[in-house]
Amino acid sequence: MALVVYTLLQLIVYVLCFEEVLVETDRLKIKLLTIEELTLYVRADGSLQRRLQLNYQGIDLPVAVRKLFEKVVLPKVLGNPQLATYYNPWILILKERNVIVGELLFKGPPNSEGEIEIGYGIMEGFQNNGLMTEALQRMLQWAEEKTDVRSIVAETFPDNTASLRVLEKSIFQQHKETDGSLWWKYQFDRT
Repeated sequence: MALVVYTLLQLIVYVLCFEEVLVETDRLKIKLLTIEELTLYVRADGSLQRRLQLNYQGIDLPVAVRKLFEKVVLPKVLGNPQLATYYNPWILILKERNVIVGELLFKGPPNSEGEIEIGYGIMEGFQNNGLMTEALQRMLQWAEEKTDVRSIVAETFPDNTASLRVLEKSIFQQHKETDGSLWWKYQFDRT
């Protein structure tokens, strides 16, 4: 699958503006992917793992996710590199095995109320170990340092009990229900 070709100027601006971001927990490294790393990641062929010197256990990215990264994320970030932390995916690396076990993603910069949406997923063999809760709680700490972020919202389905538990353990509060989805919110105290 070919990625969209960007101008050399867009890539130069992105590289000059991008600051590598890595946060950690006891068990995880949580790394924001650069554009180059994202293009390797969507290949799902181990090239990202080779680049980052990680063990490769196979990743199957759904076509919809690949298209999202190619058609939405890449153009937005190349158009405004300062927004990379709010569009590029963050990969979760399990320290003890040196493998990618999941990812999370903010779905854009804060809106006029300072709200951002987060999405996340953990690979099947690594579920039910508290890894996503650990990652989400660390990302709440990271987001709290961003003065323009006042709250984080997450959408989940009522039957997704694992996701519901992650949000509950991370002290999100259910705040609305729309078309079969539950919306949860974590509000920062900015007083």
